[in-house]
Amino acid sequence: MADESPDVKTVTLSTHAGIPAGTMLSTPEGMPNIVIKTKSPLVRMLTRIARVYVNALVGMLSVVLGNLAPGYLTPPDEFGQKFLLAAGLALAPAAITLLTNAAEVLAKLDNQA
Repeated sequence: MADESPDVKTVTLSTHAGIPAGTMLSTPEGMPNIVIKTKSPLVRMLTRIARVYVNALVGMLSVVLGNLAPGYLTPPDEFGQKFLLAAGLALAPAAITLLTNAAEVLAKLDNQA
């Protein structure tokens, strides 16, 4: 009995001349078909920024809450203050990602002209 492979979903940016969402591309027998899912550039950019921010937040929490420097053990009543410090420090990588993605979008818009 042949193995039934599930369809592979691929996400692409939506464009005016792009392949419509939900289009299924057939592949040779035994390989999964490809289903196209589209997302707007804004949604992709916001998703990237949020991902970078959350990753940076986890890293900053490790630094400010961890016992990385002797004498700086965090008491439980200071958690909120340390969390806000880490949240503020994590904004820089997210802002850099925003600027990088904005440059990519502008480059694509410039190439379409």
